Amino acid sequence: MWYTPFATDQITDRTRPGNSVDESFIKIGLDALTHTEPARFIFGVGEMYGRVTTYTDGINHDESVLAHHDMEACLEHFDTYRAAEMNYHEVPQFHNTLLWSRFFLSLVTTNQLLTQRGHEFMVVHMTGNLDEYNPEHPMIRCILPEVHKVPHYMPITETCHRVCKEANIKAWDFDKFGWFGHVGFIGQQRWSRHLQDKGMAWN
Repeated sequence: MWYTPFATDQITDRTRPGNSVDESFIKIGLDALTHTEPARFIFGVGEMYGRVTTYTDGINHDESVLAHHDMEACLEHFDTYRAAEMNYHEVPQFHNTLLWSRFFLSLVTTNQLLTQRGHEFMVVHMTGNLDEYNPEHPMIRCILPEVHKVPHYMPITETCHRVCKEANIKAWDFDKFGWFGHVGFIGQQRWSRHLQDKGMAWN
């Protein structure tokens, strides 16, 4: 995988096909609080639109995860409601400014939490468009100075899909998704080298 050169020792993979950005931030935050030894957290941000985090355990007294369980018992209950059937750009819940404001706030606060706990944090975008948000919007511009302080954040201007497209490296499911498909081994390697060339590697 593209992140292998940035990882040392044991790798704990929290990815799940189709997971949402909110789900990822929840898992990162909880792991940061429960992991006592300094660790490196690597977040490859995928599709930001059309995915809503759901949690499928029972409600209140019907919950199966109890006080004696740990985080691992919760993982099977995370799921995603996908709004792929609708034009989510017309759904207020997926308004681009709302999503990016929430993303940037989560990025900044999660980075602060990880730093306080002695962890390191890397965040990159796997996909996305250059015009995702207006940097001068009042819900965005006040956050960006803090975003720029996150040391290992690669902005939306450089994504895995864009880097692979410029190198003419097609996804293995290119016939179905075009340049927004899932990159294979060669694409993973190219993206990893790009991040290292951009100084994303830890000391």
